[in-house]
Amino acid sequence: MMAPTSGRLSRVMLLWAITTTVGAQDVSPEQLVAQEDAAIRAAVARAAPWTVRIETLGGLEAVGKRLVTQGPTTGVTISPDGFIISSAFNFVQKPASILVTLSDGKRRPAKLVARDHSRKLVLLKVETDQALPVPEIVDRESLRVGQWAIGLGRTYRGALPSVSAGIISAKHRIWGRAVQTDVKVSPANYGGPLIDLSGRLIGILVPLSPRQQSEVAGAEWYDSGIGFAVPLSDVMPQLEKLKHGEDLHAGLLGISLKGKNIYADRAEIAAVAPKSPAADAGIRAGDVIVAVDGAPIERQAQLKHALGPRYAGETLEVVVERGEKEKQRHAVKVTLAKEILPYAHAFLGVLPDRTASAGGVKIRWVYPDSPAAEAGMEAGDLLLKLGDQVIDNVEQAQSVLLPFEPGGRIKLVWRHGAQTVEKEVTLVDQPTAIPQSLPPAELPSASGDDEIEVGLQELKIPEEPNDCHIWLPESVKPGVPHGLLVWLPPAKDFDPGSLEQEWGKWCRQYHYIIVSPRPKDTRWSTTDVDFIHKTVSEAISTYPIDEMRVVVGGLQTAGAVGFLSAFPRRDLFHGVLAVDAPVPPRTTIPANEPTQRLSVLMVATEGTRTMPLIQRAADALGAAKYPVVLLRRNQTSAKLSDEQKDQIMRWADTLDRL
Repeated sequence: MMAPTSGRLSRVMLLWAITTTVGAQDVSPEQLVAQEDAAIRAAVARAAPWTVRIETLGGLEAVGKRLVTQGPTTGVTISPDGFIISSAFNFVQKPASILVTLSDGKRRPAKLVARDHSRKLVLLKVETDQALPVPEIVDRESLRVGQWAIGLGRTYRGALPSVSAGIISAKHRIWGRAVQTDVKVSPANYGGPLIDLSGRLIGILVPLSPRQQSEVAGAEWYDSGIGFAVPLSDVMPQLEKLKHGEDLHAGLLGISLKGKNIYADRAEIAAVAPKSPAADAGIRAGDVIVAVDGAPIERQAQLKHALGPRYAGETLEVVVERGEKEKQRHAVKVTLAKEILPYAHAFLGVLPDRTASAGGVKIRWVYPDSPAAEAGMEAGDLLLKLGDQVIDNVEQAQSVLLPFEPGGRIKLVWRHGAQTVEKEVTLVDQPTAIPQSLPPAELPSASGDDEIEVGLQELKIPEEPNDCHIWLPESVKPGVPHGLLVWLPPAKDFDPGSLEQEWGKWCRQYHYIIVSPRPKDTRWSTTDVDFIHKTVSEAISTYPIDEMRVVVGGLQTAGAVGFLSAFPRRDLFHGVLAVDAPVPPRTTIPANEPTQRLSVLMVATEGTRTMPLIQRAADALGAAKYPVVLLRRNQTSAKLSDEQKDQIMRWADTLDRL
């Protein structure tokens, strides 16, 4: 008999309590354990013939900072003629050769035929002269939350695969692409099957993340009690495409939505990408999506669930509501695309004043040679309208500019002294240089008599072991928003007291608070990213933070972690500072979002080995239409000079530009 673990035993005791409650008192916990063991053994025996061992040989030893597997992994035969499906995680190293051990014990060479980039799967093919065993596939909709599930792996040689038992804990995770389980999922069984107690295939075990899309995203969660499996019932309709070597991609609509709370805000469109499926179907900015293929959409999260499982090339019906007063519904057919042309934020050329102004946005500074400068706008003027929209604040002005890209024309109305001026301008690309100087920014008056404790303080997240400190300049008062510099220090020998010494002068001058989270271990890793997000959220909820001016970054490895922190949370960060740090290898640069402005400042030391990597990263970010500034420096010290810190903070001071 299989000895029950404490987790299994607790479930058995729960089942025993249920059976006694419904009147089956003659069933003892020991009998339930025996029945459970028998059921698991039978299910594993049924699944063993189509659970295969895969060996990858050669290729890369690491992807970025992560070591990747060079040993045996797992796959599932899904057609009698030799096609096998597995997790893409097992093949990120681009192996030189692939060997598969089939149920007859023979090893055969395999080739990688196609990839499913949406669900992080690969399809392999082996040549065989006999029909291979295949599983019976469970339809996702027949699954029940709480039902037993079993994860299998073929890492080791043997007649039977390794076994881990648990339950199905959710059916539509990762925006509808996966089921969630508490089965122990790790690199040992990535690519292996998740089966039910009848030995039927539920899905393929894979690492997944709701925020990141790389092939290794989510791998840091292994053995955490959170695992994912891609239901094969979702993939099988696409099998013929994969067999013919056609990669599958997530289907994209080409829209950005207004609001930040996906669980509360309706699916109102802020911008439509040019030449996108949405644009081709006639969907416009201001439309509200209310249904997809007959399913009602009331919140943005429902739209993400409706679109998340879809592949590029799929056609669906989208119903939008249009009109402010007499709302009309329009149903359109949309064929999803695998890629959308990069979006570029248009630039008018002004810095807004941060003090409150009635009936418009006061101009703090006008960029030389910008559309605003050519139109004759000056510091102190009051921007009243963009297009036909009356402007009351900076957020509204940015929202009005969202549908426009560089080259678009827009009408400006502003007040210059007692004169009202109206002109049309052509918007341009965001700047890639830092202003040589800026006029001091005025702060609004405090909104109350309460005092905020300033200086150096500990910022503790109760459930996290990491340390974190925050330093606040004397100008921080209730109702007086400051920018936030999230400075990721070197992992070793960091003195929190050095924050004021290193950054205090510049934070006082440019009105920034500085928060400095530290890694859990001796060096930064991807597992620290969640803690960084939590510290920033805590700072924003506790102190008066201008959310348009939140920057994350650091030197070298810390700078790379800045990219990993900002890319999945562009709703939280609006600037990345990377000093002698490229974008980490194999990190997917996300599409530039109209509603999530992210600017990048890269500082690179000439003559170093990382210089070419930084240049390539800057070029890639620029190609994705992110506004990138690349500062080159000649020095031997990794530390930043006072001049460089002033440049960095001048750049950070312009993140709320229009």
